[in-house]
Amino acid sequence: YATKRLNVFFKRGVLFYAEINIRFFFHLLFSDADIFTANDTDALAGTYLAAKLRRKPLVVDLHELFPEVPEVTNRKFVKGVWTKIEDWILPKIKHGYTVCQSIADYYKERYGINLSVVRNMPSYKSLDAIPSTEISSIPADKKIILYQGAVNVVRGVEWIIDAMPFAR
Repeated sequence: YATKRLNVFFKRGVLFYAEINIRFFFHLLFSDADIFTANDTDALAGTYLAAKLRRKPLVVDLHELFPEVPEVTNRKFVKGVWTKIEDWILPKIKHGYTVCQSIADYYKERYGINLSVVRNMPSYKSLDAIPSTEISSIPADKKIILYQGAVNVVRGVEWIIDAMPFAR
């Protein structure tokens, strides 16, 4: 599928989010897509309005509790805006998914929506099933925790590092 990169005037803040949602709206309004998707609350308003006007199904990807992320939760006005957007749109959503059952349960309780859970991780593979040549360079007495993903504020990476001396 084709992708389109949006060149934005504003790089952060309320004007950035307003601009991208306006751009999402107009781009999708004239899109030939059959299904629209909004990846998280910050893309929801423009995508929802375009889907509604075009009578297209909207699938939401809610991979976090957006108003509760560290960058938002202590900013009363900003948190209020995102919460109002969720309060307005999410009760109307028929299709969506998230990354874990606890988030699905939260949105079910708060908005009455049923989100599927899609885990983005490999299937379990026992270390015994990995050829020893792949792990032989790791000393047996070393403990390793691999964190994959963005290192955002208050995501727990600092606590994992602090806890390493206690790993068995």
